[in-house]
Amino acid sequence: MCGICGVWELRGGSPDEAILRSMNDRVTHRGPDDAGWLVDGPAGLAMRRLSIVDLAGGRQPQFNESGDVAVVFNGEIYNHRELREGLQARGHLFSTDSDTEVLVHLYEELGDGCVEPLNGMFTFAIWDKSRQRLLLARDRLGIKPLYLAVTRDRVLFGSELKSLLAHPGCPREVDRLALGEFLACEYIPAPRSAFAGIEKVPGGTRVIVEAGGVRRERYWQPLFAPRATPGTFADHTREVRDRLREAVRLQLRADVPLGVLLSGGLDSGSVVALMHDLGTPIETFSIGFAERDYDELDGAGEVARQFGTRHHTLRLGAAEVRDVLPAIFDNLDEPLADASVIPTYLVSRLARERVKVALSGDGGDELFGGYETYRAHRLAAWYGRVPKVLRRGLRWGVGLLPAGGSHRGLSFKAKKFLRGADLPPAERNAVWWGSYTAGELRELLTDEWQEAAHDPLAAVRRVAGEHAGEGGLNAMFHQDLSLYLQDDLLVKVDRMSMANSLEVRVPFLDHTLVEYAAGLPVEWKVKGWTLKHLLRQAMAPLLPPALLSRPKRGFDLPLGPWLRGPLKEFAGDLLSPASLREAGWFKGEVVGRLLAEHWSGRHDHRQLLWPLLVCEAWRRRYVAGAGRS
Repeated sequence: MCGICGVWELRGGSPDEAILRSMNDRVTHRGPDDAGWLVDGPAGLAMRRLSIVDLAGGRQPQFNESGDVAVVFNGEIYNHRELREGLQARGHLFSTDSDTEVLVHLYEELGDGCVEPLNGMFTFAIWDKSRQRLLLARDRLGIKPLYLAVTRDRVLFGSELKSLLAHPGCPREVDRLALGEFLACEYIPAPRSAFAGIEKVPGGTRVIVEAGGVRRERYWQPLFAPRATPGTFADHTREVRDRLREAVRLQLRADVPLGVLLSGGLDSGSVVALMHDLGTPIETFSIGFAERDYDELDGAGEVARQFGTRHHTLRLGAAEVRDVLPAIFDNLDEPLADASVIPTYLVSRLARERVKVALSGDGGDELFGGYETYRAHRLAAWYGRVPKVLRRGLRWGVGLLPAGGSHRGLSFKAKKFLRGADLPPAERNAVWWGSYTAGELRELLTDEWQEAAHDPLAAVRRVAGEHAGEGGLNAMFHQDLSLYLQDDLLVKVDRMSMANSLEVRVPFLDHTLVEYAAGLPVEWKVKGWTLKHLLRQAMAPLLPPALLSRPKRGFDLPLGPWLRGPLKEFAGDLLSPASLREAGWFKGEVVGRLLAEHWSGRHDHRQLLWPLLVCEAWRRRYVAGAGRS
């Protein structure tokens, strides 16, 4: 696990080594164990290393036998042992036991097709000196990040925006359309980033840089559509369990201690159960809250006791959260309004005290239908048949409900449902997940920034159009996997874990499991109103009945009450009239009204206020502060 960065000079000459090292230093947290770099002709590659496999021999860059192919690599290749055996049988000579070295030999064999045999999470850069070309690639699901900037003079790339911004030639103009997408979705969908001229390379994409230009190619994407499924439902539940067990087995490969980030839910509980089934000693780590309505430590503790793990917990109060917010915002080099970054950062910090690698349950909801929005889509079909006059009455009645304190409360759910119920499926899915509608953005943004409200769901419609043939809930699974998972959840986990120099692995996102699960009938996954029916049945032989029947909760924070109490001063400072005037992005009177209504308890505006707080914290750090370290 590492951070990588690099430069290709398009107009002659070689990259400045001092600048390259500065770019590399910006991501020291991703790899505090070692550093390496290479400047050769027009190309400069650099990396920071978090040593996980072949601790002594895995230094980078690594080279082929002749020294004319070099690689820097971030991630893990879980099937590197099997690939190594095949390459050695074909005459390739290895000088290390690291997974990194497999990449240069695969490139010699397969060229740009070297990504296709890989099972893992990765971004890498391969410099081919003899052909004067650079190959960049990102793993299929987008687990590991890759940013790219192509200017007249050079190509810049890196694991985080911080690296690119350390180069004086990097674009720094805020992308106004990306701002609108962020305020609508709570994240910035790839390929946009927060800065115009810098792109996020989507998962399953490779980039070829040569003297003639830059070429992007999509080498993989999932297809959520039922395929021929010979065998019974029971046969496929066993197959899902066996495939997930194999993914866990592969992802236990490491030369350092491992643990599990345990929420107490079905997905992370399944990972723990399969590790136990494989005979692996387990350390588990869980976060709870002082506010008992939000605390899930009891559920996580039940799982830990069931499987005899060494369990470590931390219960948070608002004071601890307030203290770590500056560090969290510093590590979000573009805006991300998923407030669960807070517990993710803290559970990563807790885990890093004892292990260097942790497995998580991310991806199970997108593959097997775990979100309440999937129930809501079925409810919306019924709602669409209700006469309009009754719908107006229902909206009026729901509007009178008092503000609730939880995402699980009736008031919050009902109001959120009605915001999107009349929209086309892809757009209502985005509205249910996100914050601002286009109309609300026009009201919020100053005249100078109205462009950001132009089409904030453009990326959502693009993904929906690309996969319109999948239809129904399958289309929603694909949308959530391609957008919400890639550009929100995986970003959150990557940035917060790597801020603590912790590697997080995601067995549910083994691409062979993803491909298999995507082809199973949607009715097996969401059966009536039961979510994750197939996965529950698959794990029933290993998990206690109480866990199998426990509803999904996720990281639900007491954010609304905190913004009225212990975080009120923090919010008031970030969104003060002076700050808003300096930025010139949001109308002070609109933001002031949102704050006043939330503080008074008249409305629960946490999902409108938190993106604004994140945005202003990011602006101060990366726009007004010009990305200083």
